[in-house]
Amino acid sequence: MRRNRISLCMIVKDEEEQLPRCLASVQGAVDEIIVVDTGSSDRTAAIARRFGARVIETAWTGDFAAARNAGIDQAAGEWILFLDADEELNRADRSKLRQYVQLAGYDGFFLQIHNYIGSGHQGATINPVLRLFRSDPQHRFEGRIHEQIAEAICRRNPAAAFHITDIVIHHYGYRQEVVVSKDKVRRNIRLLEEAIAAEPDNAFYRYNMGVERLRSGQPLAALDSFGEAVRRIDPYTTSYAHLLYKYEVRCYQALGRWEEALNRIGSALELFPEYTDLLQYKAVCEKALGRSREAKRSLLQALELGPPPAMYHTEEGMGTFQSAYLLGQLMEEDGEAIEAAHWYTEAIRFKPSLTPPLYRLFHIFRITGREEQIPEWVNRRFAIRSPEALWKVAAIMLQCRCGRALLLLLAADQGVRLPRELNRRIRAEAYMQTGELGRLRSLLNKECKQSGDDRLKALLLRLNWLEGRPVQGRDRIVGRLAGNAHVQEDLAGASLEPEPEPEPEREPGLAMRPVESSSSAASSGKRMRRTEGREEGVAARSFSIPPCERPLPKKAAGPLYGANDPWDEWMNLLLAAAQSGRHEAAGHILAAWNGALESCGKAAQASGAASLVRGLAALADRHAAELGRSGIPLSDGGESGQRSGADREQPNPESNGAGQTASSGEPDERNRLTAAMPYQRWSEAVRLGLPCMDGF
Repeated sequence: MRRNRISLCMIVKDEEEQLPRCLASVQGAVDEIIVVDTGSSDRTAAIARRFGARVIETAWTGDFAAARNAGIDQAAGEWILFLDADEELNRADRSKLRQYVQLAGYDGFFLQIHNYIGSGHQGATINPVLRLFRSDPQHRFEGRIHEQIAEAICRRNPAAAFHITDIVIHHYGYRQEVVVSKDKVRRNIRLLEEAIAAEPDNAFYRYNMGVERLRSGQPLAALDSFGEAVRRIDPYTTSYAHLLYKYEVRCYQALGRWEEALNRIGSALELFPEYTDLLQYKAVCEKALGRSREAKRSLLQALELGPPPAMYHTEEGMGTFQSAYLLGQLMEEDGEAIEAAHWYTEAIRFKPSLTPPLYRLFHIFRITGREEQIPEWVNRRFAIRSPEALWKVAAIMLQCRCGRALLLLLAADQGVRLPRELNRRIRAEAYMQTGELGRLRSLLNKECKQSGDDRLKALLLRLNWLEGRPVQGRDRIVGRLAGNAHVQEDLAGASLEPEPEPEPEREPGLAMRPVESSSSAASSGKRMRRTEGREEGVAARSFSIPPCERPLPKKAAGPLYGANDPWDEWMNLLLAAAQSGRHEAAGHILAAWNGALESCGKAAQASGAASLVRGLAALADRHAAELGRSGIPLSDGGESGQRSGADREQPNPESNGAGQTASSGEPDERNRLTAAMPYQRWSEAVRLGLPCMDGF
């Protein structure tokens, strides 16, 4: 007889949409599947049987432990694995289940539950949970909600041994659409109220009541529940004590009681000094109180610690990309552009699929008048190895209005090429953005005859209008400029802040990986080492970009970036007119834009006005940057939080970081200050949380 068999036990109700994904993920990893159906009215039972499950139909009694135990009673395996229908075993970890149950001396194994929240693109919380345990008649779940098994195992064997594994379970039940559709919060609160009435001294029930109240937007009531739970536990022996303190901090933050949150964090850090999440939360509080220096120090401590030990519930990115990204934002707010760029790059190193740091980086280069340095920075930091990676970088550069840098990047020998149609689309967008109308016409005259690309034809119509040539064809913007109103419907749905499509959590995206790197807290688990305040290996670090999963676009109806907001196209035409010296055309665009705003609904007016302000700001930034091109420092020489002034990377190869260049000597002070204005205005907008042109 085969030993160490694994029985998957589940309880389900009306899970026809999610159950197939769950059961498909465990094929070959378990020996039997037992599904307790508590009253489904859909195809749940039939789907379970199709995957070979034994279905036990039973009435729902409002007791999760009883339903769990009904399945365990029928299990024949030596080990019990339990999952919910909205969960999925990580495919790469199937074989690991078999390996772990072969180990002698353990009574159970903790698996890493990745809880995806919101829309599913905001990252995940990571929670080690006892999900795999030895089958025994005395091992039965307890608790009508948030049922537990560990206490029963330890009661039978006080010396029970458990192991925390790296096996991942993906949990989608906290995604917004699932929570709303199943009304989970209201159901859980009702069951917890019944449980607390029956066991008023049960701290775990009170803790879970606090969680549900916080999820439902009741931070004051949640704080009361957490306080009642804290008074009933021993923080040194309660497994979830660190979470109790963390959730109390979240309540204080939600209420804007920042000083009280800091005081609670101080108490928690005395108990849990390795809990990196607390340092991240501390930095958020210090930032809210205007204590930038202290916030930077807390984030550096978090990065020094790295992710917390596996026994802690954590949020993805604590001590890695989230800490680095927030540190970059603080540096940006304080006008320390070089330090901000460094930490944004570190955020990408920790999580290769991140795109927000790239937007921030490209924006910093542009508004400080260093756009032409982007290709050199990209080539130094990245090794672009696929057309998909080149396209992704190019699309972000277009959205950040870095068309000039993009043209330089495309002209360089990357070793990879974009498909011809995509290449001409990108170059045409960049020529329009930079006002290089001669090169744009040369490309369009050739390509529009050979291609049926409607986007190129639209650009040709706008180019003809800009240059005062006859316009033959139909385009929504040219029609408005010519006095026609047929574009009215195109503006009705304009949004305030077009954003790039969020990256799926497991899509590689840029998929950067260290080529030459010192220790990496994200990949090796080692702590980052520092020597005299400087992280080792920074200067030598670079990243390669292997192929990503997303296919290259073939035919797109609109721009290759953003949400195809029509106001963005007005902005691009305005920039093209102004930067090509066609000021009369620019004035006409502004007048027509104003007319379009007056005839729109309120929502579209707000969106269009915001785009107009951003477009004018972009023109001002360009002009100021041009005035100050003789050289300005990108950092004010203040506290960097990481590298000394002598070690800082300079804005350009000829600059000594003090606003001087080797070739020109002392730059004109007026130009220097003028060029600094766009960055000062931008950093102030970031600090105040105002809407930014390409920011997040």
